Amino acid sequence: MKYIVLAFDDGLKDFYDNAKPILRKYNFNSVINVITGSIDGTRNDDSEYDFMDVKDIKKCISEGDEIALHSDLHIHLETQEDFKNCYEKMRDWFSLDVFGVTMPYNQKPADDLINYFISINVPYVAIGGKVGSSLFERLLYKITKKKKHLLASLEQKSIVKKQFINGCRIINRVEILKRFSAEDYHYIIKEMKNNSCMVLMFHSILLNHDIKCPYPGGAWDVIEFDRLLEKISLNKNIKVLTLKEYLNKEPI
Repeated sequence: MKYIVLAFDDGLKDFYDNAKPILRKYNFNSVINVITGSIDGTRNDDSEYDFMDVKDIKKCISEGDEIALHSDLHIHLETQEDFKNCYEKMRDWFSLDVFGVTMPYNQKPADDLINYFISINVPYVAIGGKVGSSLFERLLYKITKKKKHLLASLEQKSIVKKQFINGCRIINRVEILKRFSAEDYHYIIKEMKNNSCMVLMFHSILLNHDIKCPYPGGAWDVIEFDRLLEKISLNKNIKVLTLKEYLNKEPI
């Protein structure tokens, strides 16, 4: 069996409006990485984007989605105070005590952050990057059109491995980019080794790529998203889990 985790950054409203109905169509759940400051207004640079509110997220939790800490202010050099604020808000809003963490901007957490995460029993910290984003990778793919080059990059950047920093579990993830299709990513998923897991991270699922999005390169059309999930659902050797679910059944 191969395992896929579908993760969504930031808690944008388009997840609730566009992605969630498609996920439920195939009986899939996901991980929602929540920026708490975008919910209560303490982060002041989000005025042109719509985010889910507490009620929306509670509905997602009730349907089986996992929520993870994605910071309070989503800054480039994350601090313990920022994540402490995020944790306390999430705990109060959702009556939960244990959350995974997804670092903003794919940062590697500093030692003081790792120690804080350990103190609040964080089961994992997700970091990672973009596959196919470097100039070399883009040119290589454009010239050869061979998906094996994407596969090699994914193997390096996004397959979940048993790696730790000071005892804290570190999870790789890969950002889904608009320039690659459902067929590209499904090919890569099919080529994964058995008993391996890949975390696919989306930003926005939109009705139109021209709609405003915080990260236009990471915006996917709903039709393309549906096509990918349909392909995954038809492959009986692939199982979609949340990250906590995978870690609870991870092969030894």
